[in-house]
Amino acid sequence: NTMDKGIADAHSQLASIAINISSFPIIAPEIDDAGRLERALEYVSTNHGILLVPTDTTLTVDSVTLTDKTNFKILVEGTLKRRAGGTSKGMIILLNCHDVDIWLNADGNVANNGVTLNEHQHILSIGGGSSKIRLHQIIAKNPAGDIIYLNDCNDVYGGHILGYGEDTGRNTLTIVKGKRMQFDKITSIGVGTEPMPCGVDLEPNSVTDTIKDIQFGNVYVESIGTGGFSLSNGKGADCQGITANSVIVHKKTQIGTEWSRIGISVTGFKHVKVNEI
Repeated sequence: NTMDKGIADAHSQLASIAINISSFPIIAPEIDDAGRLERALEYVSTNHGILLVPTDTTLTVDSVTLTDKTNFKILVEGTLKRRAGGTSKGMIILLNCHDVDIWLNADGNVANNGVTLNEHQHILSIGGGSSKIRLHQIIAKNPAGDIIYLNDCNDVYGGHILGYGEDTGRNTLTIVKGKRMQFDKITSIGVGTEPMPCGVDLEPNSVTDTIKDIQFGNVYVESIGTGGFSLSNGKGADCQGITANSVIVHKKTQIGTEWSRIGISVTGFKHVKVNEI
């Protein structure tokens, strides 16, 4: 379709001017690719450039954090794969980062990180006051936690978000705190294990966690979990202004058991509008 063609064209243009991860080799005694990825991200974020992980490259990493960086791009055409036995943190963590563009292919490697669930082992975690984050295309499989976890960030754009697994992890998208976000297309298939929310979950952790002005285009969720498209505010936080064009939730049958769960739920949110369910 037109969106996917636009993404492919952008990939081609950016790849021609990007810094290749191959310019940053592993340095002994490093046991995975986290060190070289951290050095590469530090370089491109400091110099406001573009990092390319090409299609023939798989980087095995545990967790890499960038703090206080602006105006850079991450283009992963290959794969970022979670190291076996990783820590309970995001694979890529952005804190107080601004004006960032991301295209990402990732593998949460849940089979070697909790088997079905490690709640805090997110693939992409963004917060600490970050803003102007553009998630053009995120394709991720086998999560142990969330594929995208947003806590304290504003002005986020999501183009094509695709998460899939074998009933593992927590959610494809979680929003804890943030304002002014737009997600064009979210597809979540087999992400989330019972009794996790699964799919898309907007849920503040405290009364100060404001969630406002969030727009969704088309959302499709298949899961065995307790939710699918869940807006849950039990903290008395200021949560309002959530719109969606279309939300479809398909509750799957787990072998031998019928999970009778609510697919779409709204609790404690104001001014919510879904055009088609």
